[in-house]
Amino acid sequence: MRIFFINSTFILTFLVLGCQESASKRGNGSPTDGAVLFRQYCVNCHGLDGALKTNGAKDLRYSLLSLEERILVITEGRNAMTGFKSILNETQILELAKYSQSLNQTTQNGH
Repeated sequence: MRIFFINSTFILTFLVLGCQESASKRGNGSPTDGAVLFRQYCVNCHGLDGALKTNGAKDLRYSLLSLEERILVITEGRNAMTGFKSILNETQILELAKYSQSLNQTTQNGH
């Protein structure tokens, strides 16, 4: 009986610590994965592949913006695009910028 108690305490502690660590990595329970964030916040205007161009959105497949410029646009917004500085934390904005950069076909094709 005592072994079960020790094992269940260990398991419970492990689960609690694991959940706390996961939540702290995400920041208030929000995802930090760029693809998830893109689907949540950007797909309506940019489309799944970055090419939709709704509401004046740029085609991300051919964007020449650097990572730093993308971070600035996501943070502050541009033209009709709203800024996300009050919605996303710095880590989320960075991951979103990296993901948007991965959609760029000009760098993937060596142009």
